[in-house]
Amino acid sequence: MTKMLKGIAASDGVAVAKAYLLVQPDLSFETVTVEDISAEEARLDAALAASQDELLFLLSVKKQLKALVKKQQPFLMLI
Repeated sequence: MTKMLKGIAASDGVAVAKAYLLVQPDLSFETVTVEDISAEEARLDAALAASQDELLFLLSVKKQLKALVKKQQPFLMLI
């Protein structure tokens, strides 16, 4: 199926590439009543700890990539 999309050109010229359609995500939610508050607090604490672990991992990856790029920078300039 071919669909013509129209928009504003960012620059002169023609390009052929995949087009991606951005759609609004479904942000609907369900209201629930919590019976066991301490269990919900434990779930929240676990979620916060998991989020912190993920962020620390991403920070370490960033530092490793930064060091690698800095180490390879003289070679990258030649390419």
